[in-house]
Amino acid sequence: MSHRRSVAAPFRGRSQVDGEGTPPIAPRSKAREQIAIGRIGTAYPEPGHHSTGSAALPLRKASMEQSHTSRLARWMSPPMPALDLMGWPRHGAVALAQLWPVFGVLLLLCAMLWGIGEYAAYKGDLRRAETGRYLAQFRAPPVAAAWQHLNAVWQAEAPRQNALLGRMAGLSGAALADALRNHRHLVLESVEEHGLAADIGIVHGFFSRLGVCIQVGNCDPAVARAQLGPAVWRFRNQLYDYFALEGVTDEVDRVVSMIAPQEPRPTPGPLALN
Repeated sequence: MSHRRSVAAPFRGRSQVDGEGTPPIAPRSKAREQIAIGRIGTAYPEPGHHSTGSAALPLRKASMEQSHTSRLARWMSPPMPALDLMGWPRHGAVALAQLWPVFGVLLLLCAMLWGIGEYAAYKGDLRRAETGRYLAQFRAPPVAAAWQHLNAVWQAEAPRQNALLGRMAGLSGAALADALRNHRHLVLESVEEHGLAADIGIVHGFFSRLGVCIQVGNCDPAVARAQLGPAVWRFRNQLYDYFALEGVTDEVDRVVSMIAPQEPRPTPGPLALN
């Protein structure tokens, strides 16, 4: 006990006499308590007492409402991109550089379409020109002379041929077969009597060449059909019995179909010239 008093006494005596060492605890706690009480009084003032804290409350509330309104406005309206006027030439040059390949492809397609159209028009002109050349051959010797000779002979034999055709209309069975045999004899006799074999060969050769020209695409089928369709069908029908004797009816029918495929094909047998 005496030892503890001896240790504590110097310490207590030094604090009270000369103020050195650790300051007393009670004064420091009291000061802190007074500061806390002052803060509470500032935050919650008494009624009728005006202080700087109570005056700032409406300002804080208005500031909070303004901040909330500004955040809501920013959320409702998306930000607009900034217009970089100074950087437009650079960005425009980059965009044009990227679009040049697209422009090149479009120009190439336009050029190809134009070229195809020009080539089609050129081929059409060539086909019409070649068809015109064949039409000129049909109207010039030796084709024109052979065709005129054939027409002249059949015009001379037209009365006999028309009489036979008239009797065939009401015949059937054995009587019709006899009438067809008589007509075939008339055709073959006319070809032999007037020497029409050479003329038939010339005209047949001309129509065959024209058919091949149409088939390979060098002649215009529409022009050929309009100008020579009736003639080729007359040639086929008038000399059908002769072609059957020679065994070339299939070849003649093929040539006729190439030149005038839309013409109605009559019943096999001769028809009178008009």
